[in-house]
Amino acid sequence: MAGTRTRDEADRWAAQWHGSEADHLITDEVTWWALGHLHGIDLPDLDGRLLHDDEQVEQCLEEFRRRCRVLPVPDEA
Repeated sequence: MAGTRTRDEADRWAAQWHGSEADHLITDEVTWWALGHLHGIDLPDLDGRLLHDDEQVEQCLEEFRRRCRVLPVPDEA
């Protein structure tokens, strides 16, 4: 996360895609993976702390970036 939104804002934004009339517009698997992680990013655990700490959020961001990487097409001989 770039820190431009709160966890609550990110959760609410992602929630709008789940179960809405617009959810069929997203067909990309990586996008759904990311939305699934964002939706619930602000959930507390049983002790009232965040279920996903900042390190876990950073790991999800890195995984998202990895999944989005476009691999070069090998040259055809």
